[in-house]
This record gives sequence, C-alpha cells and structure tokens, in this order.
Amino acid sequence: MNDLTATNPDIHVLEQLIAVFRRRWKSILLFIVAGIILGLAYAENQVPQYASSATVMVRSGFAADPVRQGIATTTPEEEGQFLSQMELVKSSSVARRVADTLALEADPAFATMPVSKLKAWLYKIEALAGIRTGLFNPAEPPILDRDAVISRLQAGVKPLRAGRTYVAAISYTHADPAIAQKVAQAFAEAFRDTLAETSATANARFRTAIEAELVNATPETRPALEQKYQEMVIARALPGVDAVIISDAKKPGAPIAPRKPFLIAVGAILGAAIGCLFAGWREMGDRGIRDGDLLARRLRKRFLGYMPRLSVDRKPGSVNGSSLTLPAGARLAITEPFSRFSETVRAATVAVMANGEGRVVAITSTLAGEGKTVFAANLAAHIGNQGRKVLLIDGDLRNPEISNWLAPGVEQGMIDTLMQNKPLAETALFDSRSNITLLPAALNGRGVEPAAMMSGAQMRELIATQRGLHDVIIIDLPSLTTAADARAVEPLVDHFILLAEWGTPTPALIETVLAGEPEIAAKIAGIVVTKTDFGKLPLYVTSASRGAYPKRT
Repeated sequence: MNDLTATNPDIHVLEQLIAVFRRRWKSILLFIVAGIILGLAYAENQVPQYASSATVMVRSGFAADPVRQGIATTTPEEEGQFLSQMELVKSSSVARRVADTLALEADPAFATMPVSKLKAWLYKIEALAGIRTGLFNPAEPPILDRDAVISRLQAGVKPLRAGRTYVAAISYTHADPAIAQKVAQAFAEAFRDTLAETSATANARFRTAIEAELVNATPETRPALEQKYQEMVIARALPGVDAVIISDAKKPGAPIAPRKPFLIAVGAILGAAIGCLFAGWREMGDRGIRDGDLLARRLRKRFLGYMPRLSVDRKPGSVNGSSLTLPAGARLAITEPFSRFSETVRAATVAVMANGEGRVVAITSTLAGEGKTVFAANLAAHIGNQGRKVLLIDGDLRNPEISNWLAPGVEQGMIDTLMQNKPLAETALFDSRSNITLLPAALNGRGVEPAAMMSGAQMRELIATQRGLHDVIIIDLPSLTTAADARAVEPLVDHFILLAEWGTPTPALIETVLAGEPEIAAKIAGIVVTKTDFGKLPLYVTSASRGAYPKRT
C-alpha cells in the first residue's frame, strides 16, 4: 500500500469507487440511454400545451386615486385586498362570463383533445399496415355542457402577479394556441368588467346610504353629516376599484409543455440512479476472487501469479507400452516459455524447489473444475524439462481426469501398485522427451475407497521409496470441498499449491475451507489464480496491488 493510501484511507475508498465505475460504466451508460429514450418517449406521448396571457393592472383603494403615486402595495390591508381580487380571476362567475362571451359550449375546437405526436405516428402506422385497433384513433370532440366548460376554464386559467405590484398576467393554457389566446384575452376582459361592476355596485350602495342619512338629517345634524361625507371622500375611503388591460394576449408560438429537455434530463438522472443501483447489485454479487495478491496477503501466503483462460487442446496423449508422449496441452509451459501461463508455472517451480530436492508437491483447489489438471501436467513437464526426474501421480481417484487426458485406456496404474504390490516399472508410463513418469489411476471400473488408499501404508511406502528415485513428486488431488483425500495424504506432502478460479470462489469461502484444514494451510507454498480474464483484470487493480500483476506479453 502506498504512503498516500496509508495516511488517508479515504483515498482507497475513492479508488474502489472509481474501479467500480470503470467495471460497470457500460451498464450505467445503458441505463442512462434507456432513461433518455423513455424521457423522450414520454415527452412525445404528451399533447403540446400552449399558454397565452394578458397583462392587467388593478387599481384598488388608494391605487385608484390618480393623486397617489406608485403601483406597489404598502400595507397588509392592500396586500390582502389585491390577493382577494386575484382569486376572482378563477371564480365561476368570471369563467361563466368567458363561456358566454366566446360561446364555448358550441365550439368544437375548445372541446377537442388532440392526440400526441407518438399516438399520431402509431395511428399512421396502423393505417399503412391496415390494422384497426382503435387505440390510437383521433378522438371525436366530446359534447361539453355548461358546467364542463366552466370546469375546463377554471382548470386552465392562472393569474401570475408581478412582485408586490398591482400588475398581474392572466394566463390560459390549451392544446390549441388560438384558443389559448382568445380565452386569455376574454378572461382579462371578463375580470375587468366584473371588477368594475362589483366596484360600481359597492360605491352605489355606499353613496345611497350616505345620501339617505343626509335626507333624513335634521337641520342640527345635517352640517355634521356633510362634514363627515367630505372627510371620507378626502380620505379616499370610497372603495374605488378598477382594472386596466395594459397588454393584450398574443398567440403563442411555442408550447410550454411538455418540456423535452427537462424530461430528457430527468430520464437521464433516473437512468443514472437506477444504473448505479444495478451496478451496486452486480458488485454485491461479484464477490469471487479477482485480485490474487490481495487474496494471498489476506491468507498470508505467497501469490504465484495468474493463469489465463486457456482453450487447451484436449487431444489425448499417446501410449506405446510403457512409453508416453504428452499432448501439446500438457507442454505449454515449454513450447510457450514467455507466456503468462509459463511465467506462473515458473514461479510455482521456484516456490516448490526453493528448499532443495526431493519434494512432494500436491496440487489442489477450493472447488472442482478450477484448472488444476492442466496446471499439474505443465508443472511436471516444466520441472522435468530442467533435467529433474519428476513423478506425476493422479491422486484424484473419484475423477481421474489427468489419467483420462494423458494416458487414456491404460490397464494398470496406481491401483495395481497399491493393492497388488506391482512395481512402478509395470504400472507407470515414462515420457523421455519431458523426463516425467506418470502413475495413472487406471480404475477400469474397480471400486476403491480413495481416502483410505491415500492414507494407507502402501501409499506411505510408495512415496518414501520414490523420494529417493525422483527429484520431485507431483500429486494431482481433488478439490478441498469435494473430498477428504487432501487431508488423508497431507502427512506425506511437503508443499501444497492452491488454485482458485478467477471470479468463482470468494475469499471468505477459501478462508473458511483452509480454517478447517490447518495442516494443509500451513504447507501452502503459494496461490495461483486460474482462468483469468486479462482484459478485465486491470479494472480490479488498486494502488495496493498494482505491482502484483504480470506484464502483458
């Protein structure tokens, strides 16, 4: 771990987040694109709405007096009175006046609800294809009664005040821009007329009350009432209210809804959020081993390297009497000496040969099918190619895969040596080119107890005898979670090499398995990660483990 990560752990977290994004950016981008498409489709499925507005100025109370300067409300009473007047715009009385003025009950353009562009396209496609589903046909204009017309008018009108002034824009929204214009203008005029009529009625009632008092006043009280009336007029207490249209409604040129950029942005944001959740879900499910160096340090073992996912030619080896010729797939470490695969096999060779000759090495894995058979054969060929005598034993008596691959159909093998005391010269096969001796399982339908055979006295005698005749003995064992054979043969083994398939077993599973096999764990000489996808491997590199990755060749 570098100094920056050691001093600031948050840097490591940031690296992990960046690594997740690098691994999952395609999925996130796919969801973003899907969100954009859905947002655009939703926008295209909406009927365009147009808004037109007429601007009015209401002069109420003091504002109706031309002597007073300014058009802004200054007291709470003025503010409340103006807001109440704005509510009048949305009243049913004003809407009724608009409906009567424009005769909207008989106007099909007002009642028609247009279809969206998307439905129009689908309708055209249906027409071209000769299909009549009735789902996308242009709707016939409904017949609206008076109450329905008033409800639509009230739903579409909206007064918008300009700050704290007496100026407001009376806006109306409709799918037809011409309808929006004429209804907005009609609302402004209806509001002006209603306000004037209301003000005139109130003033008339007020004046009638004052004049009645003056008529009925006695000579003694009349001067006082006249003085009161003059003071009220001077004080501008008469409720003078009117409205002036200062800007007529204009036909809108562009719709206000749907807002395509906004909907597309919302779709992209939602897509990104869902994409991140999906990426997180995938990361939670992707707990298999990816970083061999981190796994090795977690287990306090040596990391030997990565093996690529190989398409090994499973063409079997050839047997002629006691002579064996290894197939090409078992000699990759020799024929391709500078490949990643060979580098890993070379590192394993150094690990098992570090403490001298006469070593017994067992190849095992956590789960079945993690590539140990190919690795064991190539490790034996590599060590034998260095001039050392190697004995390769097929110790997987449940699934003798290495025997079936290298020497299929042989009649004698380890079973005969252990159960019938036949000498190795009769049961083993020798490849002079690779300098290795293969002891196949050669079950041939015979039933045996693998763990008992691997831990029996015959096996101990065989290993003890061959230690002095071979430089290295390599035993291909079944996986640790499949059988107890590795535990049975452990006392005879000097080193174990543990293989783990890239992305398959989790570090926690490997730890759990080794915790149950402490004797085997103590003898692990190194860990190899097999079937690695080197194209994706850099996506899992962090600053803490970057140095562990082999160079590309």
